[in-house]
Amino acid sequence: GVGGTVSGVPQDKVEEGTEVTLTAAADEDHNFAGWYRDNALVSADAAYTFTVTADMALEARFVEKDKTTFTISATATQGGRVSGTGVVEEGVSVTLTATPDEGYVFDGWYSGEEKVGAQEVYTFTAAQDVTLIARFIKKTYTVTATAEEGGSVSGVPEGKVEHGAGVTLTATPDEGYAFDGWYSGEEKVGADAAYTFTVTGDAALTARFKAQPVD
Repeated sequence: GVGGTVSGVPQDKVEEGTEVTLTAAADEDHNFAGWYRDNALVSADAAYTFTVTADMALEARFVEKDKTTFTISATATQGGRVSGTGVVEEGVSVTLTATPDEGYVFDGWYSGEEKVGAQEVYTFTAAQDVTLIARFIKKTYTVTATAEEGGSVSGVPEGKVEHGAGVTLTATPDEGYAFDGWYSGEEKVGADAAYTFTVTGDAALTARFKAQPVD
């Protein structure tokens, strides 16, 4: 970026697993503000060493010495990540982005225990140092199970079930009936009366039974 130079950039392709050190040098009237990748701060050190595992595009950012700057920091709870942090000049528009992992949803931006933003993309003007927490919570789903004529089911969760939780449903045939299978719509998903699965979405299952011939 404006206000400095970088060195150590490989001139040719780099093999996976190679260690690379990039060095940022600020001009006399600037200070180094950090190494960024995809608008996310990856290192605050001018000499940044990393192991190559993929194509990478990095930017060294600098700020003028006579400008007032603020540090924007953000951390993520389990279930996601954040980007957009770093050292910025006063009055600059800052955009923080929270990205949930699979099975999680974004709960909000928090300053201490105060919720200051509900959207994943949070934009504000830099006027002071800021420390925020992006909180994520596990997705929850509804699991239902019904029995057709000839039996009953048990093990159905009473409330919402968290993503990744294990559930075991049990089908019990009435006298004169045999268990035929667990079905999701018209698809047979289980042949055993005790059906265990991992919850990754809403599930509506049906236990089917068939009458046994009687002499």
